[in-house]
Amino acid sequence: MAPQGEDRVQNLQGPPCEICIKLGKICGGYADNPKPWIFEPWSERSGHYRGSQSANDALEEPITVVSLYDGVFTSPYTTAEAQTALDFWLRLTTPGGTDCPADAIRNTLGRYIPQAAWHLDVVRHSLLSAASTALVLEARASNWSLELQSILSKQSVVHMHLAIQAVLKERQPSLSTVLAAVMIAVVCVWTGRWEEYNRHINHCRTLGRAVRAKGEFVDADLLISIDTMFHVLQPFPPISSITKESRMEYAVAVLTAAKAWFDDCLTNLEGTSACEPLKTALRAYRTRTTWTLHHWHKFDGQGKEHAHFASLTQSPFGPAVGHVQQYINDHTDFDLGLFTTQLTLSFKSTLLYGACGNAQRIRETAIACHAPIVILASDSL
Repeated sequence: MAPQGEDRVQNLQGPPCEICIKLGKICGGYADNPKPWIFEPWSERSGHYRGSQSANDALEEPITVVSLYDGVFTSPYTTAEAQTALDFWLRLTTPGGTDCPADAIRNTLGRYIPQAAWHLDVVRHSLLSAASTALVLEARASNWSLELQSILSKQSVVHMHLAIQAVLKERQPSLSTVLAAVMIAVVCVWTGRWEEYNRHINHCRTLGRAVRAKGEFVDADLLISIDTMFHVLQPFPPISSITKESRMEYAVAVLTAAKAWFDDCLTNLEGTSACEPLKTALRAYRTRTTWTLHHWHKFDGQGKEHAHFASLTQSPFGPAVGHVQQYINDHTDFDLGLFTTQLTLSFKSTLLYGACGNAQRIRETAIACHAPIVILASDSL
């Protein structure tokens, strides 16, 4: 008999791990055990589905979306907690309200995915999980009540497992599966599950290309976002192989080098007719980086020798560094949306990597990433 009421909610809070724990098995998440078709090689899935021709035809059509605030439709966000998380997510990711208005990752997370989530359950559950996780970070930064933080954390977990269940029910790979997998990856990196994040991004990348190869429409910003997440992730040392202190030292070293790079870039571009949005993005992230170093040096020790790497090009900022250098060499070949996405993801990923496992650092990460520039600038003096 299917679980009901409180039993059902309890079951949604986590997978039934007791058996594996007793046997000493470690699965690392649903990506490994059980292994659904979404994470199998594409060639091995060819015989798994024998649906009707009409179902196959439907998969070739692009997803249609409706306005989030069209009064004709009844909102699928039926609880106050869900609506609060969604509203915060939209404010957080609205492209026009950021330092980088052309940012592809913000366009994807703040506009494209919320529209698709309006009528696709699998996307909506993963979006609510990510939105609730983001609001938990904000709640910690703002010292909201522990009770509210607990409610939001539970909402994130419940919708994560609902999203996973919905993904497993998908009978063929589709755009909705790609969107859900991206949001699941976002939750993983925000909650410090870096190995899972790495797996999800690798599979998102392969799955997105496969869906597009089938002829199904895939938004260009979505592909840019996934590819950038993949490339930014590669330079990080495996989180399971180094200590918390070493992760913090690595993050501070990267940010210190990045700040020097911001200064050099702005100096080099000062006398040129460079596009103003590029300068705006560089100034904004220089301020965010300066604020972070100001606060993290208090923890890490002023003048302390930090972890080193060959150059900033071999750090998470490597893609952004290469892009700006390409722009300096040839002003006609520059993709602002790609660059700001590289900048956003490299900065946030570095902070999350260094802060992993430390509540105070996570609070400061939330402030550094989300607070208005004018506030961070005054607080860094």
